[in-house]
Amino acid sequence: MPQAGQGQSLYFYILMFSYRELGASRQRRKQGKANRFAGDGWTNLAIYPFYSPSEGHEARYGVNHFGFIVLDLVRKVDEFAREIPVAKRLDSRPHRVHDRKANMFDLSQTKGWKVDVDK
Repeated sequence: MPQAGQGQSLYFYILMFSYRELGASRQRRKQGKANRFAGDGWTNLAIYPFYSPSEGHEARYGVNHFGFIVLDLVRKVDEFAREIPVAKRLDSRPHRVHDRKANMFDLSQTKGWKVDVDK
């Protein structure tokens, strides 16, 4: 297992949940960027660095948000909207939702952000 950073977080989800590192993640790696993406065809994990403004602290890596493919987006958005706010984004992007604990996730019917649909 990698020793530190985004690779260790990514590897954990690959090992424990049989996720794949997605193409967008490999592209970011080639560009020297820290964001990583793992998915299974229905869900996506966006692993980002979190920074502390305190001197001497290094970036910590963790899940920034989840993405979910749902079978009926209109119905699912309506269900969530009865309980919590759901933000509509550009048509090319999924709906963004924050649960009651402020955890972010995306909802989409046809395209999750970097989910590798049908693989």
